[in-house]
Amino acid sequence: MKINEFTKFNSERISLNILKTTNVNDLFLLRSNNEIVKYVEKQKDATIKDSLLFLEKINAGIITNKWFYWGIYNNIDDKLIGTICLWQFNEAKTEAEIGFELLPTYQGKGFMSEAILPILNFAFKKLQLHKIIGFTHSKNTKSIKLLAKFGFKFDKKEGINSIYHLTNKTINTIS
Repeated sequence: MKINEFTKFNSERISLNILKTTNVNDLFLLRSNNEIVKYVEKQKDATIKDSLLFLEKINAGIITNKWFYWGIYNNIDDKLIGTICLWQFNEAKTEAEIGFELLPTYQGKGFMSEAILPILNFAFKKLQLHKIIGFTHSKNTKSIKLLAKFGFKFDKKEGINSIYHLTNKTINTIS
């Protein structure tokens, strides 16, 4: 996939688009936020250069069809407020993991619900996935509630994480 062929989505309050170097400062705020990083098994970015390297890695993976990764932009000021992705595809390309993060000041206000619905529809209708996995820290109640809202079912617990799934048979209940 070429970057200019990247699938974009828009709603009243947000736009989902490729990560842009012009928003690297916003990306740094997201990737260095203690509230977000505490639930994710990743090292937080220490510098803006770390975030720029991450952005370049993500966009390279989009070009090679390794994953789909969208920035969530506030339509009022084009500020990057979060990200959402489909990645960790199985070999047959019938399953993928969904990942998402949102700055705490935007959490609990419906922004991620606006972002997740078009991604689920894209995953099942355009990519023809059979299953989407949600992998979250067991204490991340906001993510667990969001997954449940969209019909994800609990599978199992692995250490400190819980695994959920959504199949294409349940997508009709949320579209």
